[in-house]
Amino acid sequence: MIRALGTHGRAALRECVRRGALLAFDFDGTLAPLVSDPQRAMLRPETHRLLTRLARQQPCLVLSGRGPDDLAQRLRGIPLADIVGNHGASFGLGPRARAAAVSRAARWRVRLAEQFDGRTGLQLEDNGVSLAIHYRRAANRAAARRTIRHAIEALPGARALDGKCVVNVLPVAYAHKGLVLRTIARARRATHVLFVGDDVTDEAAFRTAVAPHYVTVRVGRGAQSAASYSLGSQAGIDELLRILLGALGRL
Repeated sequence: MIRALGTHGRAALRECVRRGALLAFDFDGTLAPLVSDPQRAMLRPETHRLLTRLARQQPCLVLSGRGPDDLAQRLRGIPLADIVGNHGASFGLGPRARAAAVSRAARWRVRLAEQFDGRTGLQLEDNGVSLAIHYRRAANRAAARRTIRHAIEALPGARALDGKCVVNVLPVAYAHKGLVLRTIARARRATHVLFVGDDVTDEAAFRTAVAPHYVTVRVGRGAQSAASYSLGSQAGIDELLRILLGALGRL
């Protein structure tokens, strides 16, 4: 992958903005640093300031595995064009379909909570339509992941989606981030789109033909990533946002 903060990467980012691109970002590990307790994840003040300024000038959205309401709280004050949670599983759901999806996930949660009772290092996160089981604190992460995936296999209508020290529980049929981003781009008639993500859960979006001109950035190391550009670490997100603002003449 080409460095996003290198000469070619900076040129691609600037061109995106100058063409009025739709700008999309993952949350954990991209806009916000990864932390051992997911409930404590938040934007750094400078990231919040830069993203707020950018969103006032250019359509920006956030796609994350978190629930939409949780995201809205963590992104309060930023005039985003859209917030999409649950890795896309909640996108476009009407009230009845959403209620049914939440009810199904609640049944999954009860069964998983029973199976994981007494196991240390596992944290079950309820995101409404989907669940996330974190194992960053597990003594044996590989064994914890196997245990989690085995438990998910027994859940009716569920599938597992691996992330960084987390396994997500999603409906078997769901619109992943790439499909959601393409739908939004088409609705907005966006010919240029930028997507920045950090996890294997973002690879579907990196691989999807979202728009005629699509720039993808993987945060962190990912030798097998389908993204076109790489950002060395999450700490570089502020510089990336400054490049986008600079192309608008807003710095």
